[in-house]
Amino acid sequence: MKTSVALATYNGEKYIEEQLDSIRRQKKKVDEVIICDDQSNDGTVSIIQTYIQKYELENWKIIINEKNKGFIGNFFEALKRVTGDFVFLCDQDDVWCEDKVEKMLSLMLHNKKIQALNSAVCLIDGKGYQKPVTLKRGYCNANILHKRVKSNDLVCIDIPFLVKSNISPGCTMCITRQLKNEFLPYENMCVESKFPHDWFLNILAGMKKGAYFYNVPLIQYRIHGENTIGIAEQQQVNGKINSTRKQRKEIGEFHKNRAILLDEKLEFQKKDKAYIKKYRKFTEERYAFLEEFSFKKLLGIYKDIKIYYDSVEIKGMLSDLLYALGLDNKLRQR
Repeated sequence: MKTSVALATYNGEKYIEEQLDSIRRQKKKVDEVIICDDQSNDGTVSIIQTYIQKYELENWKIIINEKNKGFIGNFFEALKRVTGDFVFLCDQDDVWCEDKVEKMLSLMLHNKKIQALNSAVCLIDGKGYQKPVTLKRGYCNANILHKRVKSNDLVCIDIPFLVKSNISPGCTMCITRQLKNEFLPYENMCVESKFPHDWFLNILAGMKKGAYFYNVPLIQYRIHGENTIGIAEQQQVNGKINSTRKQRKEIGEFHKNRAILLDEKLEFQKKDKAYIKKYRKFTEERYAFLEEFSFKKLLGIYKDIKIYYDSVEIKGMLSDLLYALGLDNKLRQR
């Protein structure tokens, strides 16, 4: 039984050494670390090469892409090269808790149904200080997961949830070799459609009831102004609209295109397939509204109120109404 880490880097010199330390100091040592760098133009590569030499890490390798592939393509490159039975995905600017590998591996070895295991996170800022989080009602995992999960619980996440929302940042994930091999043929589709690799991995696992969330924070997830992917550092302003009509349309188009891909490219079980088709129809109708912000088209979305609420929640529904009524400019964040 072999464990691997797939680490993607790009201009990460500021935090990369702290992340490498947290991998090296794991209680349960990993057997292989594959680092793919996406043509960094800072000191990232030099820092990693020096680090590997300093600690004589023979099982750690860094590969520099011949051209910049973007964060999704870069993770594919790393996943192509890892050889472990269990693969931990890793970003360049976080910090792993010292028992992350030990705890996640134990869960996966004792529950053969798990194909993708996502842990919770603890948020830290650019200086490494913990960021306080007040959990919203019905949420957990630093308000990333809109689902009630008790601390220390392990839960299976179903397809109707996964098609609308991911579970946790990809840097919390551990996947099986089997899931990795099923995932790799979708490289062109994910890169061209900008479908996040971690989200797609969870959906593939969820098709076989194998996508799980473990509500124990096992990484310190860094939020800073230079994040390549993940949660953006932004201030939430109550009572203000902070998205433009163009941005709202772009987000709606992304969700529509993603639903179409899932419907046309994957073979879901009958019940899940029926849900996917309903969700696709909803995203297409909502995108039609977002193209024109027509009040008439907004009313058409209410035909399936549950999917509408589950997808955008009350806040999103109210925002749509404000846009349809032309009141968004008055509440625009300044």
